[in-house]
Amino acid sequence: DWAKLMRTILTPKMFQMDPSVPPLLFDDKIYRGEDKPKLVIGYYETLEDPFIIASVPSVRRVVNQSVDILKQRGHTLVPFHPPNVKRAYELSMKAVSVDTKYNLQELLFAEPLNEHTKFLNLLIGTPHWMKVLVDKLMKIILGEPAAVTGFLDSLQGEKDTLNLASDIEMYRYEFQKAMEEVGNLDAIICPVFPFPAFSKSAKSIFVTPAVAYTILYNMLDYPAGTVPMGYVNKKDVENSKIMAEKYKKAGNRYLNQVFKYQEASEGLPVGVQIVGKPWQEECVLYIMKELEISRTLTF
Repeated sequence: DWAKLMRTILTPKMFQMDPSVPPLLFDDKIYRGEDKPKLVIGYYETLEDPFIIASVPSVRRVVNQSVDILKQRGHTLVPFHPPNVKRAYELSMKAVSVDTKYNLQELLFAEPLNEHTKFLNLLIGTPHWMKVLVDKLMKIILGEPAAVTGFLDSLQGEKDTLNLASDIEMYRYEFQKAMEEVGNLDAIICPVFPFPAFSKSAKSIFVTPAVAYTILYNMLDYPAGTVPMGYVNKKDVENSKIMAEKYKKAGNRYLNQVFKYQEASEGLPVGVQIVGKPWQEECVLYIMKELEISRTLTF
């Protein structure tokens, strides 16, 4: 129970032990819905940008089911589209790979590597000009979501680091403004990943770019939680086949393969992501509880 954990952690004793923790007690009124029982919640089924992997039918279905549940419980649900998601993804990847070339290579040195980490180790040791070339080839051969190697460049010095910090702060302001403009949102409900779990045999180039759906909120420093809301059913698999064929005809090899991977996904669990404003963990937990008490976990 995350609420019990938060009550245990957010105590005066903890603040005394670690002065760096903001002295904010857990607000049970917000968690129980007494402070603001009816919330304004934004939602989206997928991140709408050709550079980002589109979500598959099972993921979209559980998001919409969750939206319906929250509407029935009296909340206001508003369509929301995160601004400039390609830029956000680029900033996020740069932030987690500030010193990739040296730090990560040192950590991976002399370690037993699987196929995915071997590929990562190869990429981070590749010179910048070659990464640019690889990205161009990936765009031509597979599609835009595959062109991520350029984001794994180490920053070149203090100026680059300061510029990145400034760019992230500017995007945080842009995102906050977008939330206010559509209705001063209290929270957001959205996919955790664009697809359910892939098999171990899936190529990393089709899996790694999916972090765009969660790394966004790591960069923003927004609290988030996930709730299992259903399973992939037969209809989801059939719809994925239809979409795979559609992308094939459009010449989109990347999304064609992503949707083809769904052929073996029937029965896999699918969840949704609940995101709140900074320091509003209680609001996130409140919405998670609202979904948990009303969901029906069936195929």
